[in-house]
Amino acid sequence: MHSFRHDNFKPAGWMVLVLIVAVLVAHGAILYHLASRMTLASVTVIILLLLAKHLGLFGSVYAIMRSRSRR
Repeated sequence: MHSFRHDNFKPAGWMVLVLIVAVLVAHGAILYHLASRMTLASVTVIILLLLAKHLGLFGSVYAIMRSRSRR
């Protein structure tokens, strides 16, 4: 009997690709909605804050500020 397993088919890779595309589409839809209702400066500030949040920069800044306040 022939096995159903295929070495070239990797479902985990496809699922990750679909998840990445879905996240990018969701972010694009949110940014489009914000851009249609706010000024460009407001949208830019929000994008920069969200980017810093996604990259984990707030934790680093908080740690630096906390260590300086103890001195």
